[in-house]
Amino acid sequence: MKLSVLLRVAIVSLATTQARQLEVNKAKLTSLNETQEEQQQTSTSNAGDASDSLLGSTSGSHDLGASMSASGSWDEVLVGDSDFDSASASDESATTEKSGSSSETLIESSSASSAASAPTPAPTPAPTPTSPPISVEDSVQLSKSFGGPHGNEFSDEVAATSGQTVASITIRAGKRVDGVILDITAPVPMTLNHGGGGGNPNTLTLAAGEYITSMEAHWGEKKGHTRIFYLRFETSAGNSVAGGSWTDSKATIKAPEGFQLGGFFGRDGDEIDLLGAIWTSIVPITPAPGAPTPAPTPWVEKIIDHDAVVPFKQTEPVTISEKAAVKFKPQLHITGGCHPYPAVNAIGQTSGGLKTSGAPSAGCKGSGWGSQVYGRSTWYNGVWAIMYSWYFPKDSPSTGLGHRHDWEHVIVWIDNPELAEPKILAVSPSAHGGYSAQVPPDANKVEGTSVKVKYLSKWPINHALESTGEGGDYQDLIMWGQMTDAAREGLSRTGFGKANVPMNDGNFESKLGRAWPFK
Repeated sequence: MKLSVLLRVAIVSLATTQARQLEVNKAKLTSLNETQEEQQQTSTSNAGDASDSLLGSTSGSHDLGASMSASGSWDEVLVGDSDFDSASASDESATTEKSGSSSETLIESSSASSAASAPTPAPTPAPTPTSPPISVEDSVQLSKSFGGPHGNEFSDEVAATSGQTVASITIRAGKRVDGVILDITAPVPMTLNHGGGGGNPNTLTLAAGEYITSMEAHWGEKKGHTRIFYLRFETSAGNSVAGGSWTDSKATIKAPEGFQLGGFFGRDGDEIDLLGAIWTSIVPITPAPGAPTPAPTPWVEKIIDHDAVVPFKQTEPVTISEKAAVKFKPQLHITGGCHPYPAVNAIGQTSGGLKTSGAPSAGCKGSGWGSQVYGRSTWYNGVWAIMYSWYFPKDSPSTGLGHRHDWEHVIVWIDNPELAEPKILAVSPSAHGGYSAQVPPDANKVEGTSVKVKYLSKWPINHALESTGEGGDYQDLIMWGQMTDAAREGLSRTGFGKANVPMNDGNFESKLGRAWPFK
């Protein structure tokens, strides 16, 4: 009787365990995603079948107990204690294994059903390797330099910037390298010129998307001074330009990946004495949000020969004010004295001017690089004022008279630059610190939308501007806002002796006030 009780307890315990497992499995099945309801129902149905099967097995155990009870007693079924111990242990073990196996199968089935019914998550892409961002400071890099310690120091670093478009490079050379010229069209059009004007020019024009990526230099001695004898530049497209003669002392440098030639530094005179490359990032680099503003580089006055200053190229006007400035650009007629010259280049080097020795036009009959007219405009007392300024290396009515440097300007007053056909209201040419205004200008002193002025001297008085009926020449216009920071700083901080720069921040507004023609 004791054995039968134990057997019944074991069977009931087994059935209870299986039932609890079924409840767990059912709970798991009902937690499937609602959007997979049909699969959930199928899975639940499958789980139900498995449950019925398992319950059927348990029911079979109860039937076995019933049949034993019907035969009279458990004692009648069991032969003896020893037989029971062996048989019951074996049967209980087998039953437990089957029950456990059935339970595990159900759990695996439920798990598989859940996996099948759950939406497949999108694969997580592997992180793309990224290089550390380039800072503005790192977007301009200097190479090694080659040559000697002679000549005047120069550097294009203040003008070089990321995202430049280099249009062409020119090497002027004979037996040695006389000069090198880099023509840049964007973001600020400028020509970077170093060395002298001798030798034969050899120019390479770059195609769109082509960059200068290497420089080969040879150097040697000439009369005890080390000079650059040979230069060769190669582009990303495999094109090259070279000039000069080879020597045993040579080196080749290449731009870092993603960089191009954007300027030079070194020393020069009539020839190139020392030369290094300035590499700039091909991709424009802007300061990171919140990045600290780098400390400004201390300004140093840089004076060069008056005929070595390269002007800015006139760009296609974009803004309303730029379009108006080009539309009303004046003609300048030279009656006597110097012709206009550029006063500053892209890297902030300014003209040294000329002494007053020689004839009024001696040494200043025109720059080989071309001339320049400087513009600046604004609203003043409800009228749009456009100032056009010219620089002259000297102001000398005759030998020994006058002074080094001269600045003259004319102000064209119009009603509104936004109108389809703006009207010239007045013109104010500068004259000895004052103005000779015309309100409105005489018809014969205007050609289309261009006023005509002349540069003259009435001996022994220095030069001045006045309106004229004589036609003159145009110069490339560069607006104050279009210049490089270095150029504006050069015109703002360089001393031009008795002449002053009319369109810099210190003079512009006051000049407009003195020139106001509507009294």
